[in-house]
Amino acid sequence: MNSRVKSTAVGFMLLETMLSIFMLIVVSLLSMSYAVDLSMRMTQLLTAQQNDAQLAMVLDLIADDLACAPAHTTWKRATEQETIWTTAYGDVGFENRNKGIVRSKGTFDHAAQRWVERTRSYLPLGIWYRIDGARDDSAHISLVDLTVWTADRRQAATTITVRSGAQV
Repeated sequence: MNSRVKSTAVGFMLLETMLSIFMLIVVSLLSMSYAVDLSMRMTQLLTAQQNDAQLAMVLDLIADDLACAPAHTTWKRATEQETIWTTAYGDVGFENRNKGIVRSKGTFDHAAQRWVERTRSYLPLGIWYRIDGARDDSAHISLVDLTVWTADRRQAATTITVRSGAQV
C-alpha cells in the first residue's frame, strides 16, 4: 500500500507540474497576443495621424498657391486633370494621377498647351484634389472651394479668397 500511495503522490505532483507548465505557456501566449494587439492598435493610430497630417499639408500647399493666383477666369488648363495658374513666382499646376497629386512649377505656354520649363514634385501617395468653380462674392473677390481626400475617404476642405488680378 505504501508504494501505491507514493506513486499516486508522484502522479499528482507530475500532473500539478504539467498543469503549471501548461498555465505558464497559456499566460505567456496571452501576454504576447496582448502585446501584438497593442502594437497593432498603436500602428493604426499613428498611421491615421500621419494621414491626417499629410492631408493638412497638401491642403495648405495647394491653398497657398491658389491664394497667390489671380481670378479663376485667367486659369489655364493643360489637360482635363491638370489646372494651372500664374502667380508672382511663375506658373503652378496640380494634376491628379493614378497614385496621387503631381505639382508642377515653372513656365507654361498656354498657346502651345505645354510646359516650357518645369519642376515636378510628387505629393504623398494616395491623395487627390478637387477645385470647385469659383463663385464671385463681390466685384473683385472670388471664392474657391478646395477639397483633398484619400482612398479611405478621409478628407479636408477649405474655401480660399482669390482677388481679381491679384499677384502676391
